[in-house]
Amino acid sequence: MKEIWNESCILSPSLICLDMCNLEREVKTLEKAGIKMLHVDILDGHFSPSMPLGLDTVRQLRAKTDMFFDCHVMVTEQDYFVDELLDIGVDQIVFHGETQPHIDGMLNRIHAKGVKAGVALKPATPLSELEYVLDNGIRAHCVGEINEPAIKKDDLLIVGSGSGGSLFPLGIARKARASVDCTIVHIGSNPNSEMKDIADFMVRIPVRTKNYLEDEIDSCQPMTSLFEQSVLLLGDVLAKMIIEQRHLDMRSLWQYHANLE
Repeated sequence: MKEIWNESCILSPSLICLDMCNLEREVKTLEKAGIKMLHVDILDGHFSPSMPLGLDTVRQLRAKTDMFFDCHVMVTEQDYFVDELLDIGVDQIVFHGETQPHIDGMLNRIHAKGVKAGVALKPATPLSELEYVLDNGIRAHCVGEINEPAIKKDDLLIVGSGSGGSLFPLGIARKARASVDCTIVHIGSNPNSEMKDIADFMVRIPVRTKNYLEDEIDSCQPMTSLFEQSVLLLGDVLAKMIIEQRHLDMRSLWQYHANLE
């Protein structure tokens, strides 16, 4: 049943359009007609004024059919309804972006249970609301790039400086701390640098830098190239963790790669 999306044409009758007094009979009739997917609208009477179907009814129907349950959640407070539907054992949950402050988080939450997830929008909501989700829920920018947005309090600033005293990264960190007080992570080698009093967290890579600290790992490579290579490897590790957490297919990531070079 999970391969239903591979079919060329899918019919998905809406549960709330059936005879509500004879739902089991109606569902069995659909099954005999070869229908494999059922569209289940969940409304709370607030986000949408109607409330035709209860969660207990969906739970009882789940026990009586193997049809693919595609649930459209039209509610203001989503957590309770999503958790209940996951417990019921539905196959797909589509929630509204207008009432979900952390769209990527909810997508991950549903995916973590092995359930398909999607986002619905009202006609008046622009598609631009989902741009960052299409980039796997992560908006990443380099300081100084032409489309760099304003940094905000909820953002994370990652500062890479082996010595922790390089003028540019140190100045950026100070300005971010003074202006918006966002979370700052320092990736470096020197735990006692000026960055110590600015950053909230430090990821220490004790490889050779210009400080020549006693516990730094020596290298025959010139200057500080070992540190730069280590930072790149750290980035790969973080990317791999995100890929596994979000159940992404490694091959599908190529669709995000630059394709004009």
